[in-house]
Amino acid sequence: PMEAKRKAFTNIDGNLDISCPFCGFTTTISVAEFPYRKRHLKIRCKCTQVFSSEIELRKDFRKTAPLEGKIKLIGRSERWYRMRVIDLSRGGAGLHLLSKVGLKTGETAEIEFTLDDKRKTHIHKRVEIVSVLGNRVGCKFMDDHKDRDLGFYLFR
Repeated sequence: PMEAKRKAFTNIDGNLDISCPFCGFTTTISVAEFPYRKRHLKIRCKCTQVFSSEIELRKDFRKTAPLEGKIKLIGRSERWYRMRVIDLSRGGAGLHLLSKVGLKTGETAEIEFTLDDKRKTHIHKRVEIVSVLGNRVGCKFMDDHKDRDLGFYLFR
């Protein structure tokens, strides 16, 4: 049988919804049913076709988005530092800092960048730093409301 690849994201309940690319049958499996480190599953559907599924344990879809921007630490300095958005989701962003900033997990910052959409939409967000690995920074948006412009951008 021909093999296809699929990406599976966790749903609102934290389970995985996996759809067969051949027949469209969808099944829901608990994340607890497979080892946490396992990121790829080989699945045999009830239609007998076999396909691979890459498991994405994030809550939101993440889009690669190389966008120029800037970051400022709240309460530490008024200085803005240059950065590049690497990827983006409704809940946060992956950043690459273009200079040494010395961020720490748990700190609060502001980020600004412009989307590469038709309207060149300006995004300004207050974020919490959730991971730092060299110049690579993961951050979570602190506002609870869903950003409509960001939503349209991510799913276009």
